[in-house]
Amino acid sequence: MTRTAERFLRTGLLALALAVFSYTQADPDLWGHILFGRDTAVSGAVAQVDPYSFTSDRPWINHEWLAELASYEAWARGGSAGLIVLKALLLLLMLRACISNLPAGTAPEALAFVVGVVVIGTLPQAIHVRPQLFSLTLFAILLRTLAGGWGSAGHDRINDAVVPVAIITLWANLHGGWIAGVGTLGLWVAVSVVQRRPWRERLWMILVAGAAVLASVLNPYGWRLWVFLQTTVGFGREGITDWQPVYRMVPAFVVLWLALATVAGLALRQAVRQGRADIRNVAVVLLFGLGSFRVNRLMAFFAISTIVLFGDRLAELVAAPPDRDLAPGARRRTAVAAIALAITLGLAAAAIIYRNASCVIVNPSQVPDPRSTQALAASSLRGRLLTPFDWGQYAIWYLSPRLLVSLDGRRETIYSDGIINKQFGLLEDPVGHASVLGELAADYAWLPSGALLVPFLESAGWTRLAGTEHTVILAREPAPPLMVPAGRIGPRCFPGP
Repeated sequence: MTRTAERFLRTGLLALALAVFSYTQADPDLWGHILFGRDTAVSGAVAQVDPYSFTSDRPWINHEWLAELASYEAWARGGSAGLIVLKALLLLLMLRACISNLPAGTAPEALAFVVGVVVIGTLPQAIHVRPQLFSLTLFAILLRTLAGGWGSAGHDRINDAVVPVAIITLWANLHGGWIAGVGTLGLWVAVSVVQRRPWRERLWMILVAGAAVLASVLNPYGWRLWVFLQTTVGFGREGITDWQPVYRMVPAFVVLWLALATVAGLALRQAVRQGRADIRNVAVVLLFGLGSFRVNRLMAFFAISTIVLFGDRLAELVAAPPDRDLAPGARRRTAVAAIALAITLGLAAAAIIYRNASCVIVNPSQVPDPRSTQALAASSLRGRLLTPFDWGQYAIWYLSPRLLVSLDGRRETIYSDGIINKQFGLLEDPVGHASVLGELAADYAWLPSGALLVPFLESAGWTRLAGTEHTVILAREPAPPLMVPAGRIGPRCFPGP
């Protein structure tokens, strides 16, 4: 195959990856991310007190404020397309960092395999516009920096010192996942220290890592961000899907983890055979391999670390033998076929991107019925609104400041564990948590029609103001019914309703 044909194939493969990345669903917190980013842009300051919930009982530690500001700016300038462009740029930067360790002239089939591992391994996180995307990108860049000879003799010491510190400083303002970056940096330095390296090199690594950790206090909350993450990040997040072990997820997650573990194992075996299994690389991949089995959100970090640290070994395993022995005519036919395939991939990718670029898809199972939203938005109701966890930020977008919500996806950033547990208990077992209803003193409730709390509230004297097949609106005191518009519910794009 000619070099021109190989370049065409690589371009076609990257275009196909971009097409996959262009598919975007609205996370239940997206409404809040954009709204909170707008608040920061308008006020010029990061909010310290929550104005949207009537049960918040903590100072607001918004560790995602900069990611929300970036998301709002993308939305303000381009709507859904702006959000999708932001997501695609972050994921392409991540992908670039992942494959930059591959040798020049990597065979197209090897590149396709490596890119496929990154795309598929990060897909559960990458289908949403979320602050987590910044974590994936910065993690890949940090890991590529470490794997590129960071701290070794002969390297640019100034650049090697500035990059990790800059990454952690920025990361600490974008998303709480920066602790994964600090953990990776700490593990890398710890293993380097016990290796037989010059003492000056080890001391330099320790000082730079320490400076990076200290730089994380350069955020609106200072050292309080450390305290917040120390008390909130852990394995006890039963109500959040991303934090569940792989074995509690649908079978697809188990298959994905096993596939990534197999790929990592093959890469490690190849590195050991060649005597190129740096113990630091092995330690990082094992950390995220085991960690992702316990917290499935870390699966993307597992995929990224495997490719950044062992992608070149995988490329060697899957590369086909060179076709130099083919006759000139056969080589030309192979090149023509490769170019034709690349063009086909490019055209298919362009069509997919064109279809995906204008809509951030709203999953109807995660948000209220749009007709009930319109009924509430057109009403003059004011007061306290009881909402499920996933509906909170959607409700804030459409109904604040008239109606304050009881619970939303910010969880520990504004709510104590007691407040969260009481509300989950009320929704899951109303009879056993009947006292919570009196403590909340909500004026209205906006609930799925099948929620156990609906018949409990009606038996307690609450009035049904409106109802659809999927959603119910109730009032604690008698009130006139709301007018629910008629109409068919079609495909929904962010922000909806």
